[in-house]
Amino acid sequence: MCADPADWLDGWYVGHDEPSVLFKSHLPGTGNDVTYVVTLPKDPRQQPNATGVGGTTWNFELRPTFWFGMTLCDTESAPEYTKSCTPDSDANNLIGTNPAAPDYIGKHPGQAYMELQFYEPGWVPQFEGFGCTATKYCAAMTIDSLNENQNTGVFNTSACNAYILGGAEPINWAYITRSGQSQAPANPLFTGTGTNPNFAAVNPNLSKDLFMNPGDKILIHLHDMPAGLRADLVDLTTGQRGSMTASIANGFGHILYTTNSSTCQEAPYAFHPEYSTANPRGNTWSAHTYDIAYSDEIGHFENCQAIDANGNCTLAGSQDSTLDDDDTACLPGTDSSLVQIDGCVFDDEDWDGQSYRPDWPGTNPNPFVDRLVHPTPVLFTSATSRGRNYSTIAFETDLPRLRPLMPSSIRRSVTGRLARTVSIHRTARSSIRSTPPESTMAPASGRRAATTSRGRSTTSAAVRRPSMVLRSRRCTRRPGSRPRR
Repeated sequence: MCADPADWLDGWYVGHDEPSVLFKSHLPGTGNDVTYVVTLPKDPRQQPNATGVGGTTWNFELRPTFWFGMTLCDTESAPEYTKSCTPDSDANNLIGTNPAAPDYIGKHPGQAYMELQFYEPGWVPQFEGFGCTATKYCAAMTIDSLNENQNTGVFNTSACNAYILGGAEPINWAYITRSGQSQAPANPLFTGTGTNPNFAAVNPNLSKDLFMNPGDKILIHLHDMPAGLRADLVDLTTGQRGSMTASIANGFGHILYTTNSSTCQEAPYAFHPEYSTANPRGNTWSAHTYDIAYSDEIGHFENCQAIDANGNCTLAGSQDSTLDDDDTACLPGTDSSLVQIDGCVFDDEDWDGQSYRPDWPGTNPNPFVDRLVHPTPVLFTSATSRGRNYSTIAFETDLPRLRPLMPSSIRRSVTGRLARTVSIHRTARSSIRSTPPESTMAPASGRRAATTSRGRSTTSAAVRRPSMVLRSRRCTRRPGSRPRR
């Protein structure tokens, strides 16, 4: 998964929609020390069917992941104006509009975005699919950067495009382990290229990673340490715990912005939070506007009833009357750890998958039936920082940025299709009550975004579908994608 940029890469739509909850505060520490308690959702007992008509809906059909995020320093990431970034400092928050002024946004220190991603069980495992095991959750610290000079529009050397986790938006990836030591180097180049992959970092390791049961309550603490940002997870139900630090010791690194190089270069790098408070706009390059946030990653599943050798759907599921552009990057149910149904996981460009239908918890008017056919919701406490509440909570999705770029026929279709989903999220927002206000509150903005498609890949899976792995992992356009309007 990777963060949705504020502009379409190469003029193509590459994203999806991420309904998000933002937490804001002017108090020092709220931008670099945050705690949540989340209850992992459960699936219905009955498995979903292959067509998507009737039956049940499982979590993997609604989302590949949900995550908790934070903006970090990255001196080799956009806007590529300076090679310095002072961690944990609101002095980084340059948002001026005058290019001649010292606070011009184009002079902002570079930044990345960390997502602590949770992966549901039951379908095709990483790195081809979304999950870790048949019945348990796992989590990973992923960090997205953008190698583009936003003042000139120049991207990094194309040599980085060969790497599975490289490209315009390189990704650091490390699972939460019981020891706190990464199972392999987290940096974007370690996973290798499509022709020479190394999936030691991105395939779950059953002997090292922290695994959690559906229904478990998990204490999450994201906080800065001298070695880098650290994520601590404590399973309050089982007593197990795990952690990950974005440190050089764990193999984190950033891609060097070397536009004229014939090779893609990386340097070890410890990632630290960029801001002190949770008020800044987040980062300069993403579709969203936030810093400290929770997001539900949606728009990455459509049913398919037959798949060819190239991972393209040849017989559509119930969502499509005929095959269309997004019926690709499809995974066979035979690769699943539990639910044996086929599905396509590329960006849901026509917004017709389960994510955009009344398949969410609470959408059936009969509560008894709803519990039988829908999963339980993701439940999490309001964020706290060192025991203090955040004064402001907001809701955000990146759809308003995408909507003006869609053809009018698609806009009308999407508006109708999303009406029920938006209503659900508005209801959820109205049920959130702001915590007691702080004595003063600075004007809040915030900036940040999302993630892309995914897939597991043991070496055999990569050999079988190498082009699909590359397409689904990187934020780059694919042949047949809808062009920018």
